[in-house]
Amino acid sequence: MAVDAPTVDNLKELRRAHRAANLRLETAQANLAYRAIRQQGSPVSTMEDWYDDTSNRVDYRDYLAPCVTGLPGAVPTTRTDRDLGRNFPFFRTEMELALIRGMARLVAGSHPTAVGAILALKNYVIGQGFKYNVRPKNKQGAGLVSELVKIGQKLVDSFIERNKWCGNFDRELFERRRVDGENFPSLWHVGNGEVECRAVEPDQITEPGGHREIESIGWLRDSDGQPFHGEQFVSDWTFGIHSDADDACNIHGLYVQWNDRELDWDYLPSGRAPLYGPE
Repeated sequence: MAVDAPTVDNLKELRRAHRAANLRLETAQANLAYRAIRQQGSPVSTMEDWYDDTSNRVDYRDYLAPCVTGLPGAVPTTRTDRDLGRNFPFFRTEMELALIRGMARLVAGSHPTAVGAILALKNYVIGQGFKYNVRPKNKQGAGLVSELVKIGQKLVDSFIERNKWCGNFDRELFERRRVDGENFPSLWHVGNGEVECRAVEPDQITEPGGHREIESIGWLRDSDGQPFHGEQFVSDWTFGIHSDADDACNIHGLYVQWNDRELDWDYLPSGRAPLYGPE
């Protein structure tokens, strides 16, 4: 008796039938095992009764208990949790913030998944960098505007070239923001209309030890050139960010301690109401 050679379609159908039969067999075996357990009086057979017993229930609010005992756990929020740049319960001091930053740098620089994720994110968002073109808001005085646009474009191109911005420094700043949670790009005039952009380390932005002296000597000035004195309003310098004591969003500048030398520091204007040093 001749047997037809199996075709591709027949083989696919046989494989599907075989998988279906295996699933039915496994289901039947599981049902038999479950019935055997119930017949033996296992605790599994009395789970319905277990749920009916109120003593076996867990109050979802029990996770708050550690707050009472002093052990780690959820804690109530307060009005001051985020005062002056703090973010309790994650960090309240520069040391706690530095510890979190150090852990993030360690993971981002050593764990293969984190390294790959940050690299992929930089390639997706920044790639090889952007192109920056100067464009006029309107075409009034077309001739003069055209000349100003050319001058502006030269300045932009010079800045980008001098600071190796596209696909280089812009990628570095992007990564710093993802890893450290913040970055501080600052502009420095180096003469002849040239400006350099430098990244200030987060650890260099710190609360000054003698901020009262800085406020009292009239060293800082506003945009109109008027001296700023501490008695004008109460300031706060937490985390090295100079702001109003009652409004952390009204920032005036950043205190930068470059190294351990007492006099090697700078005040960088920043925020909504920037103040300026003598330079």
